[in-house]
Amino acid sequence: SRTGAGAPAMIWVDNIRVREGANFYFEEEFPLEPGDLNGDGLIGVADLLLLFASWGPCDDCDNCPADLNGDCTVGIADLLLLFANWG
Repeated sequence: SRTGAGAPAMIWVDNIRVREGANFYFEEEFPLEPGDLNGDGLIGVADLLLLFASWGPCDDCDNCPADLNGDCTVGIADLLLLFANWG
């Protein structure tokens, strides 16, 4: 929003004021709870279904979100981690 004639625009983001024309870059990654496979901040049925859909050996060990324990296989250990963080 503009604060007055000729005044720079102001943007408020989580109590941070950014002026128009300011060089502003902010990036922060928020780690997901182990088991939050869909990234909604909750661990529930949708995540359980995603885990079951990925069951078995991972095709790409570096890109296998349902492999919660990092052993390149989605299995019972991953299921137990998901249940440990349920809710």
